[in-house]
Amino acid sequence: MFKEIADVFDLLQREGFITSWALGRGVATIFHSEPFYTEDVDVFVELTGESALVNMRPIYDRLSQMGIVAQGQYVIIAGSSVQIIIPPDALEAEAMREAVEMETGSGIARFFRPEHLACIYLRLGRPKDKTRLVLLLKDKKFSHDRFLDISKRFDLEQKWLEYQKLSS
Repeated sequence: MFKEIADVFDLLQREGFITSWALGRGVATIFHSEPFYTEDVDVFVELTGESALVNMRPIYDRLSQMGIVAQGQYVIIAGSSVQIIIPPDALEAEAMREAVEMETGSGIARFFRPEHLACIYLRLGRPKDKTRLVLLLKDKKFSHDRFLDISKRFDLEQKWLEYQKLSS
């Protein structure tokens, strides 16, 4: 499944519809921690061109030409519900720019780094986000220094202190 998704977004990038892409949130967390249920695959994209008006129509038209069907807010790729997201804020935009390539077993895909994911979950603060944050913090490759740097730059230090207080 990840190979097929990566192939689609690599093609959109090569054809100039997007300048970059990366897998984020739930699916990215699974690649940095352990399996859990997530209902969709979040693919973050950076559109080509500089316009205040976002026009996703060319992307959806191209996906349709490729035989990829839209269902509500998702497109279906290799049987998976894929949500295409333009980063809504600076934290997720940075996470997308600094995404890392990882082997998926069937190919290479770009994933948000665990430290960015942890900051996103810390900011959101929903119960499922706190659970995912715990999984990321336990990962041996998780860089606490990088996490603290990101949390400082995005004004999440107070949330981190509150989280630590509640977790102890």
